[in-house]
Amino acid sequence: MRAIHSAGLCVGDISTKDVFLDNELLVMVLPRVQYNAVKPQSSDLLLPSPTTAFLRFPDPLRATVLNCKRDFSLWEKEELKKVSLGDLVEAWCMGRLSNLDYLLALNFMAGRRWGDGRYHPVVPWVSDLSSPTGQLRDLTKTKFRLNKGDKQLDLTYECLREANERPDEKGQQPPHHVTECLSEITYYVYKARRMPPKVLTKHVRTQWVPDEYPSSVQRMYSWTPDECIPEFYTEPEIFKMILTNSMTHANNARQQQQQQHGGCQMKQHSGFVPLLRPERGELPSALKSGNP
Repeated sequence: MRAIHSAGLCVGDISTKDVFLDNELLVMVLPRVQYNAVKPQSSDLLLPSPTTAFLRFPDPLRATVLNCKRDFSLWEKEELKKVSLGDLVEAWCMGRLSNLDYLLALNFMAGRRWGDGRYHPVVPWVSDLSSPTGQLRDLTKTKFRLNKGDKQLDLTYECLREANERPDEKGQQPPHHVTECLSEITYYVYKARRMPPKVLTKHVRTQWVPDEYPSSVQRMYSWTPDECIPEFYTEPEIFKMILTNSMTHANNARQQQQQQHGGCQMKQHSGFVPLLRPERGELPSALKSGNP
């Protein structure tokens, strides 16, 4: 405790039951945030209203106020401005706010918007989908790092560092390892089943070839270096294909080809089921909140 205080870290009112030691002798301190949180200034105090009451009262108000559906966007610009970040964090720590709702609120505070391929809300994949029940993915590493590895991150840093040293580029972009959580092209690939071909040819490929898109969620997870989108947890219809005349013809051709090769491909959409189970609808709160 003396070492923690000497390092300038105040952990507030804690006892021995708030200190944990793992098998690698790593010490973890979990202070009771509700007793040590910085009190909001008077300007941050929330007015009692239906849209902010969830920060003062437990469920079920939370579910009807801050939800992950599209109607969130109807009040986000006005009501979310009244919510301070401190109150948001406190509500999440106290269990009044689900992981998914909390992440969506942070997305909107950061300026991300529904339907914008460049700034769409982003959430983590919670499973690697290697089994029907799904194995929890490593949240200590980004999806890009899991897919590409450390060498690719180091290469990104070195390329930016070398470019930054050139006189004509100096100071324009500091070298870093950080990558974009969700690229525009990935957004449209994720939502390809709900997009008409003309949109996909504009943002993904100039020629629309259905077989070039991931046929199952397992393939999508292994293919993408980006994180997930909220719709994968909240909107089952995102996995139902909108069939135009050209799509119907391509879909029939694909089914005939699979029959000729013994039907080795998965049935359409069956690979997406694990994300849609009720216990995954809000990102598993108790388990994933404890994963750094």
